Amino acid sequence: MSRQEVTMNVNVNVNVNTNKQVGFTLIELIMVIVILGILSAFALPRFADLSGNAEIAAMEGAYASAKSTSAIVHASALANGATAATGNIIMEGANFATVNGYPDAGGILGATGVDAANGFGISEAANLSDYILIYDTTGAFNTASSAASKVAATSVLITVDQGVADSPCFTYTQAGTNAAPTFSNIGTLDITAAPVLTC
Repeated sequence: MSRQEVTMNVNVNVNVNTNKQVGFTLIELIMVIVILGILSAFALPRFADLSGNAEIAAMEGAYASAKSTSAIVHASALANGATAATGNIIMEGANFATVNGYPDAGGILGATGVDAANGFGISEAANLSDYILIYDTTGAFNTASSAASKVAATSVLITVDQGVADSPCFTYTQAGTNAAPTFSNIGTLDITAAPVLTC
């Protein structure tokens, strides 16, 4: 091989290496944008209502907590012979008001700590302080009722937001004579007749 041939081969190799493609073509970029658009059109609606799903999950947790707390208080009342029409049961140092051996719907005004001898109700027993609690003394859940109505309440509506229609909610009605308390199924809040609410 002559020197001229070697030089020509080197030059050809150098030229081939400098012509390599760097980056994406316009067609490739357009295809990536189209694929991302299609994926976002199908994926975005799945994640759009995450807050609604979180509220329902939180309400399901509160519902389960209230039901299990009611059963625990009742078991303790049975074990201690405290199943009278009204009474109190002490659990873990806290005094809970009972009606027929189950948690009272209202109990005391826990936020102000008044009249601790009367005992806490279902909302304190089940640790539902993060929820909106609307007490019923007249057969209707009224957001305009006074705080004192909590003590006389026979039912309580538990929700995440009293001002938003279709917020998840459930109700607890305290036990009657020889009957367990009543829990409604988890439903949605109806505010059409506000300040009276239904679940």
